[in-house]
Amino acid sequence: MTDLNPLSRLIIPVLVLVVLGVTACGSSNSTSAPGRSQAPAAQSATPTASAVSPSPSTTTYAPAYPPAAIGVAEDSSGDKAELDIFIGPAKPLTNLSASSETTCGTDTSPFDYQPNLAVAIPVEIDAYLDSDLSTQFGVDFPTQEVYPGGNMQSEGNPPVWIQDTNSTGDCSGGAGSVLWSNLAPHNPVSWTGYIVLPLAITPDDPSGLDIANRELLEMPTINFNMSDATWHLKTPQSHGLVDCSGAEPPTMIAVDVTTATQSGCTGRV
Repeated sequence: MTDLNPLSRLIIPVLVLVVLGVTACGSSNSTSAPGRSQAPAAQSATPTASAVSPSPSTTTYAPAYPPAAIGVAEDSSGDKAELDIFIGPAKPLTNLSASSETTCGTDTSPFDYQPNLAVAIPVEIDAYLDSDLSTQFGVDFPTQEVYPGGNMQSEGNPPVWIQDTNSTGDCSGGAGSVLWSNLAPHNPVSWTGYIVLPLAITPDDPSGLDIANRELLEMPTINFNMSDATWHLKTPQSHGLVDCSGAEPPTMIAVDVTTATQSGCTGRV
């Protein structure tokens, strides 16, 4: 074979280098450079369902315990309101501040009589008027204690009700009685207070829970403008209902469902 002339020996390597350079450029356009991430794909401007914020709640409360009883009160004039009742676990009265509570009715303040022996059961009552005219709205809660056999008896030391000073309702009418003098339509309101059991703490019961957990609230008596109303329970949403054979009517709201059922009552939920 004839040897290439000197010019040919120079041209061929140059052509090879040009071809290799073109190939390298094409390869760099199709892959990312080492150590650099590719730009993310464009995101849709429409939010997904999980990104949409839920509508705000229409209620004002946020108790740490489930509702003991929920129902709707109605009267013959067309007034209608939802009433939600929350009951929390008992605590020593000394855990509360006397300056933040007022005594209901004319009872002596429990803070003035051996407060270190009393326990307080938190109660929250939330009301929502679903009719279109403002009205006076009242709720009354008689209380009893349950004993073996589902039998009821009045407390040996009558309970004293107190209310938080920032509650919207008023309990000046007496223990277990809460009144909103002018309940506005479609505006949730909340009353918060305590059922105080004097002398509940004893050497045999240093926590006071034996007496406190026996406490039951009767079905409330409800009125609009002093006119009696009927309360329709929403049983599946009420977690504190029990039926006690010694009560009339038998359905009660228990501070502690376990204690009530161990004493002979029957749980509803």
